Amino acid sequence: METDQRKKQEKLLIDELRSIEDVQKRIDRIAEDLHSNEYKYRIIEASKLGRLLGLEVDHDVADWSRSFYCYKQRIEDNLDYPYAMNIELLQGEIPEERFAELSAQSDKIFEQPDNEDQKDLALTSKEKELLNEAYAQEQAKDAYTDVTVVYEELVATNGDEIYFEAEVGDGGEIYAVYSPYDIENGEGFDDSDYIEID
Repeated sequence: METDQRKKQEKLLIDELRSIEDVQKRIDRIAEDLHSNEYKYRIIEASKLGRLLGLEVDHDVADWSRSFYCYKQRIEDNLDYPYAMNIELLQGEIPEERFAELSAQSDKIFEQPDNEDQKDLALTSKEKELLNEAYAQEQAKDAYTDVTVVYEELVATNGDEIYFEAEVGDGGEIYAVYSPYDIENGEGFDDSDYIEID
């Protein structure tokens, strides 16, 4: 019953926007609604809203801006002594004295690599964070694209900008579309497990 009610409400809002013949005025209406935080049209599904604003969101995104992402590699997932093996990635990121200390500890670890009791470097949480980020960036240099995200900007008459975003598969298929409302609410593409590549 709730779904039926939602569909009826969506149809009413779509009809309301269709009654505005000029597409630019529709864009202005959405921008005004979005930036006033009223979110009246949020209920309209992203692809439908895009079409109302002159975008073929479902299939014609060839001219949209693109970003490419690969899965973020975590250093702990790949090696026996991940910190010691990659300590050089922290050079210039931490104080030189601390880097020298960790480098010396790393050398000792590899002097006896078969010691079962041997532990990896003891890093602070900040150092782990820096090393993970540097490692992910290094791995991403030769990585393949796992996700392509496209986005399009529409500009209201008053200069306000609204965005649509979509995820594109390997075959060019669109499998997720995000409206300006989704993006404003932080519900667009979640890049927390990814790293952007060139």
